[in-house]
Amino acid sequence: MSMIDQASQQILGDDFAKSFIREMGIENESPDAQAHLIASLGENILNRITLEMLKVLPESEYEKFSSLVGAGDMDALRAFLEKHIPDLDRFIQKAAKEEYEATKALM
Repeated sequence: MSMIDQASQQILGDDFAKSFIREMGIENESPDAQAHLIASLGENILNRITLEMLKVLPESEYEKFSSLVGAGDMDALRAFLEKHIPDLDRFIQKAAKEEYEATKALM
């Protein structure tokens, strides 16, 4: 399982995955196809969150952001982001929901 697949699974969780499968009407697809679609959604959500963060961060902080993401130190990344994004959890949830709704609209 790739790092993106693992991150997607952590972000989305089992309940979300089951709901997505049901809402998208893909219950009859193979487990591999379902897993692929869920992983793709997770990747899209991560990309959307990253894009939205970059819109808010000053350009002078892009290098530090990239470094923290690359290092994988989630605590340091959160501390850094909280300095620039008020109510970080709500920000992330909003971006994730927007991407989920955009994906649903395409299916």
